[in-house]
Amino acid sequence: MVPAHRMCPPRVPPLIPDPDEIHVWRAGLDLDPGDRERLLQTLSADECARSEKYRLKRDGDRFVAARGILRELLGGYLGVGPADLRFRYGPFGKPFLITTPETDDLLFNLAHAEGLAIYAVSRARNVGVDLERVRPAVSIPPQSRGL
Repeated sequence: MVPAHRMCPPRVPPLIPDPDEIHVWRAGLDLDPGDRERLLQTLSADECARSEKYRLKRDGDRFVAARGILRELLGGYLGVGPADLRFRYGPFGKPFLITTPETDDLLFNLAHAEGLAIYAVSRARNVGVDLERVRPAVSIPPQSRGL
């Protein structure tokens, strides 16, 4: 099986969803060092700086993977190199493509939790995704419930 982070849309021809479609992708974020370095090369200076601010190296590496894979996906949709994409950020840090005639109607959203990311891509339609780790229920003994 091909690792999820290598299942990107082809660069030629660009893959564009129909107006009534939403494409959903998933990717593992725990990459080997070679893939991490390759993705790191596609990030902007501000993304690289942000990846260095994580307290745990694992979390910074996962940020690199999530953003690098996002760039590969969007670059595949638009037929451009991942490093050529430019983003602006909303008030809560949500990335948006800086619009050009090529990117004007391509919208996306991403979420990640621990070692997994999910991406949604659409055309001219706002999309949102969320991802959470489901933790097993903890059994509380009856004598502890009143505490």
